[in-house]
Amino acid sequence: MSIEINGFDRDDSDASQVVTRLAVRLCLETGSTPVDAHSTGKRGAGYAAELLLTTLRTMGALSEGPLDLELLEATATQVVRRSGVQP
Repeated sequence: MSIEINGFDRDDSDASQVVTRLAVRLCLETGSTPVDAHSTGKRGAGYAAELLLTTLRTMGALSEGPLDLELLEATATQVVRRSGVQP
C-alpha cells in the first residue's frame, strides 16, 4: 500500500530523495538490516521527508520555488556526520 502526501509538490521529489537516502544510512548505522533499512526504513523516511517539506511549505517556512539541492545535501550530510555517522 502506498500513501500520497496531500499537497506534496513533486518539484520537491529530489529534495525528499536526498533526505531519504541519508536516513537509510542512519538506519543502517543503528543496526537495521540492509533489507529493513532499504525497505521499511526507506519508505518511512520518504514519507517523513515529504510530510515535513509539505508542512514547512504550507506554514510558509519555506519559500516557493526549488530548494538548492547541493546546499541541502551538503547541510544534511554535515548533520549526519555530527550525529556520528559517515554517509
